[in-house]
Amino acid sequence: MSSRARLLIGLAALSAAGYLALALAGDLRARVWLYLSIHAVLFVLYAVAAKRILIEQAEEHDSGRETLVIFAAAVAFRLILLPAAPSLSDDIWRYIWEGGVQLSGINPYRYVPSAPELAPLRETVQVYQGVNYKDLPAIYPPLMQWAFALGAAIGRSATAMKLVFVAADLGLLMALARLLTSAGRPAARILVYAWNPLVVLEVAGSGHNDSLALCFLVGSTAGIIGHRKVLSIAALGLAALSKLFPIAMLPLYAKKVKPRHLAIAPAVMLAGYLPYLSAGPMLFHSLRQYAERWRYNESIFSIIEAAVEASGISPMAKAWVDARGLPSLYTQPHMIARLLAAGVALGVLAALAWRLDRADPVALPRAIFLFTGTVLLLQPVMHPWYLIWIAPWLVLFPSPAWLLLTGLAPLSYAGVSWARWVEYVPFFALLLMPAAVAGRRPLWRRARPLW
Repeated sequence: MSSRARLLIGLAALSAAGYLALALAGDLRARVWLYLSIHAVLFVLYAVAAKRILIEQAEEHDSGRETLVIFAAAVAFRLILLPAAPSLSDDIWRYIWEGGVQLSGINPYRYVPSAPELAPLRETVQVYQGVNYKDLPAIYPPLMQWAFALGAAIGRSATAMKLVFVAADLGLLMALARLLTSAGRPAARILVYAWNPLVVLEVAGSGHNDSLALCFLVGSTAGIIGHRKVLSIAALGLAALSKLFPIAMLPLYAKKVKPRHLAIAPAVMLAGYLPYLSAGPMLFHSLRQYAERWRYNESIFSIIEAAVEASGISPMAKAWVDARGLPSLYTQPHMIARLLAAGVALGVLAALAWRLDRADPVALPRAIFLFTGTVLLLQPVMHPWYLIWIAPWLVLFPSPAWLLLTGLAPLSYAGVSWARWVEYVPFFALLLMPAAVAGRRPLWRRARPLW
């Protein structure tokens, strides 16, 4: 057994002890500083392991035994947290509720949880009481609703629902291994995603559902490299049918597939939504509310909003629409900032699609990585688990800045005013720092790791 394999086993054992401590700690919201302290230790252990894999991969043979150790440890970490009650987020109770609605044969987009029509379903009082946003209908797309129904069919419990998304997360690991192999990278790099404490805790601990969409999205990029283009675009459609965000990436595929193939993803989405059209305008009601109202732990968006307020454009726009009797919602500073941020994101998407190298096998994953990072920084909501969307791409493009942010983002759970400064100042310092004294590209544009 190589020295690196022995080191990985030791780090895995220490990490497992940390996850067990968190699983036994009870309500992590009530003991948030204990959680953050253990998370910090877990992140240091993870950083040591990731550095050994990324920096020294050329110095030692990438044996299958090491990859097996990495995968086995990743499974163990998730199984340790699987029975633990989620306490950092209440989203999972919403999943269980919507799964129950679906199993009852009711359109989950049609009624809000508090609607009189759903009164018979409220016998599971504990689940209903934990449901967030009782005044909003379902927001997630149909494939996610079917996943909720599967979890609810297994059992109306957090553990049963988490089992679905942990399984999807393990599927994502296998898709990442396939992507790495197709791209000519060592399979051991899956550690960068598989052992990331934020990923482990948010999926296996809190039960967040992002792993399902990402499993299809990563599989889609691996399919492009493997020249299975029809299946790749179909997988993109399934990713978007789980979370809508991946459909925005369709232009990035334009140079990798035939034009007629691009229609497959929207067709998959349309087929998925057809059974739910009876919801009418309620079908996307929650999505609109999210786009217009939600704010949390944002970074660049705050700067954009401050610039809008300083410009004085908001009162001018409001006076113009008021004079014509039009709704003034979109003249508010935060709404103008949202529109500007969306415009910048679309501009970046167009530039990435235009410049994408047809011959480069990793051009598509790189473009997805850059676009995802752009959206995360521009949007007005940045829950810690949103960073799961950047984490898979770090196996190919291990940016120190993004890796660090996955370690710092849980500080937002503390609810202290200075948390955002500690999260984002080191992140942006690393992101914008020159890659070398010679004035090379910034770190976030580099494909190889710099530590």
